Amino acid sequence: MINQNKTKITRGQFFCMILQTQIGTQLVSLPHNLQETAKGGAWISSLLMGVCIQIFIFLFGLLLNRFSGQDFYQICIHIFGKWLGRVLCGIYSSFFLLAAAFTLMVYVKIAKAWVFPKTPHWFLLFVMLLTSVYLARSSLQVMSRVMVIASLFLPSLFLLVAMGLSIANFTYPMPFLEVGWLKIIQTAFLALPAFGGFEVILFIYPYVHGTNKQKLMAASLANALTTLIYTVLVYTSLAVFAPEEIAIVPEPLIYMLKAIRFSLVERLDLIFLNLGVLSSTTTLAIYLYISGKGLKSINNHIAIKKVVPIIALIAALLTYVATDPFSVKYYEMKFIGIIPVFTFIIPVICLLLSFFRKKERLS
Repeated sequence: MINQNKTKITRGQFFCMILQTQIGTQLVSLPHNLQETAKGGAWISSLLMGVCIQIFIFLFGLLLNRFSGQDFYQICIHIFGKWLGRVLCGIYSSFFLLAAAFTLMVYVKIAKAWVFPKTPHWFLLFVMLLTSVYLARSSLQVMSRVMVIASLFLPSLFLLVAMGLSIANFTYPMPFLEVGWLKIIQTAFLALPAFGGFEVILFIYPYVHGTNKQKLMAASLANALTTLIYTVLVYTSLAVFAPEEIAIVPEPLIYMLKAIRFSLVERLDLIFLNLGVLSSTTTLAIYLYISGKGLKSINNHIAIKKVVPIIALIAALLTYVATDPFSVKYYEMKFIGIIPVFTFIIPVICLLLSFFRKKERLS
């Protein structure tokens, strides 16, 4: 059993960890991905995804409150038993390994397209993993402090994109309901990879100071802020680019910032990319940490510090299956298909089983 008093973090640090895990390099392609189907209602799809996630955050809180002091790995073993529970822990560990690999894929794709077209694939991976692995091998407290510092740069990212409003045409996104509510709701799930990261609540929640209500409030505020940032980013892109333009521009936010220039700062797009890479580094670190934590839950003799580099190496090797934008897009759609299973379906099943078992014990 982990010494929880030693790994406890504050609610503010918890807030920043969720915020940093949710926001990553996926934001640069989010407007294009949503606009393809939802058209001018893409910003509504982003908003709906945030609302959907908020509902599940409350359900997560309900599940974690029923197993006070236990994280999701421990809950799985408690509900499904020693053997089946450990199998499920291993599957979740693999899921976070895939999430880490997908984060690396997107990072390399954007870095090669915009900044380092001739830099070798392996070197970009090495630079990203060097920091992430070092961070993931530290304690939860150290990671949370780094994420607090990283969160201080988020207002800069928000302000950079807000500059695009100076060249916006607010008639471009209209009519908002051009494709109808059904299409807009269906498109909301395409935003799931960008919003991904909220599921870390399941694994960090027990190690946060405060009451259940206070911790749930911190998680809800982090998701609300992420939803606000993404919705504004999507709407700004829709207002800057004509519908026929954004349909062929895969990273509209970067194109937009490249067109804005000041006498003192000429390449705003590079500043924006650096801020995005910072968020991706922290996201990757927490994925590696939680994947390692899953292996430790299977065998308590496994040290997270020792397995994190191995997990990172496997994630790096997996990125070689997608080295061009088209293959990255293909695997992105495959990954979107499995995300709901791990972030929505299995936690809800665990919650329902917890109620059933309580009734069983009472009878």
